[in-house]
Amino acid sequence: MIHTFIHTYDNPDSLKKYIVTNVENIDSLLIQAFFNTNIETEMRQVLDLINELLPDAHIIGTTTDGAIHNDDEDTHKTVISFTTFEKSTLKHKLIPFEIDKEEKSAKIICDNIVSENSKLLIIFADGLLCNIGGLINAIHAEYPNLIIAGGLSGDNAEFKKTLVCDKDSILQQAVVALSIDSEVLKVYNDFTLAWQPVGGNMAVTKCNKNIIYEINAQTAVNVYEKYLNKITLPNYAADKQPTIGIDFPFIINKDGFYIARAGLNINDDGSIHFAGEFNEGDKLNFSFTNEEHIIKSGIELGQRIAKNPVQTIFVYSCMARRRFMGKDIHHDLKPIASIAPTSGFYTYGEIYSAPNSKELLNHTMTIVALSEEDEIYSYGIDKLYPEESKDETFNALLHLLTSIQEQASNNKAEIISLNDSLQYNSTTRELFQEERLIELSKSESLCFESLFLNLESKYAVTAESIILHVWGENSDKSIDSVRSLIKKLRKKLPAGVIKNVYGGMYKLDV
Repeated sequence: MIHTFIHTYDNPDSLKKYIVTNVENIDSLLIQAFFNTNIETEMRQVLDLINELLPDAHIIGTTTDGAIHNDDEDTHKTVISFTTFEKSTLKHKLIPFEIDKEEKSAKIICDNIVSENSKLLIIFADGLLCNIGGLINAIHAEYPNLIIAGGLSGDNAEFKKTLVCDKDSILQQAVVALSIDSEVLKVYNDFTLAWQPVGGNMAVTKCNKNIIYEINAQTAVNVYEKYLNKITLPNYAADKQPTIGIDFPFIINKDGFYIARAGLNINDDGSIHFAGEFNEGDKLNFSFTNEEHIIKSGIELGQRIAKNPVQTIFVYSCMARRRFMGKDIHHDLKPIASIAPTSGFYTYGEIYSAPNSKELLNHTMTIVALSEEDEIYSYGIDKLYPEESKDETFNALLHLLTSIQEQASNNKAEIISLNDSLQYNSTTRELFQEERLIELSKSESLCFESLFLNLESKYAVTAESIILHVWGENSDKSIDSVRSLIKKLRKKLPAGVIKNVYGGMYKLDV
């Protein structure tokens, strides 16, 4: 039997009294410490007290963007959960994280705490300095059936310093992992997103891990300016956290599996730093939601959980959900907390075990439900929110936006006047000079389109972006090929239309 006790920390005396009254010192005790502070002396005080009273326990901890204590409003406090197992054994490991050496970190974890009998691996990682996609994929390659859960640590949306810890150490740029081995443990993991993709597909044309430089050959910030309005974009600037990704994150369609990506801040070169990785060629959509849709998705998640044996639930949910819902965030948790004791934290990224992969998600609420018994109880989740009609307005708006996009894609675009003599049809890629069609080859047409798509931006187009746009991702074309193509294109255009920019870049000057 699994038992979980959850304590909201006020002071050392109240914590000591709670532990003495409720918690037994055993080796199969998992303690998760969710700190609302990144001041190490304050964290150390809590850890030292726990170590003194519960020296045999396994402690994993993290700084957060808020803690979860059932459905209570404890988001601005430190929460400590104590979970005892009767038929399972625990191992944990805290290691520094070496960037670009994710496989090395994965091997240390696998060699030290994971075995064929491991049912669950919980990972907390530095939310600012650890890009853990490679880590969880390397562990998946070694143990494909192992469920991995957890998330990236937070610091109350300050984006300055996040920490993870075990009973002995508190570290930045580190990973703490805990495995649960058992012959009988039932582990159910699931997630809910609630944000819905809208509009047409866009493609990532230049990126480096979690930084997007260009989308559809336009700077990433220009895409936000184009679709979200230049007036509203400053409200999402780096010095006005929370950030650009909370209301309208990007959605990646990965073979029918939707992954949200939250933008963190805008860089000086027009690129955007996201809480999660991209690959060039990824197809993106903007997305949106409302509170009622999030609440409804939480009910549906609760209904799925309730079909399984459950004795405790760990929740690792995105900070974007908490900040989007505000004071109503407890509604997101109520269906889950009504099933079993529920603890966790609001993350800068959530780890989810999909059927054939391990994914780092954003904007999701991920859960792991655990039980050492087979019994399934009846929880009455449906009675929480019997009305489903409240979501009709959201569904109607979603349908309207999708229909408008489909209609727009079927309509021939109006010809755009670039200057007094040049006009361009962005749908047919036809270029006119004083209403006379300029004959362009396919590569010349695509090259001009690459420049045109970036016209509204103050940033120029790199030769590498032109290569990708004209010849594709696997092309062997060089910068000399671009120079030759630009030279041919210039011969067909009025003088000065294509401007060279320092650094081997180009832009239209119209």
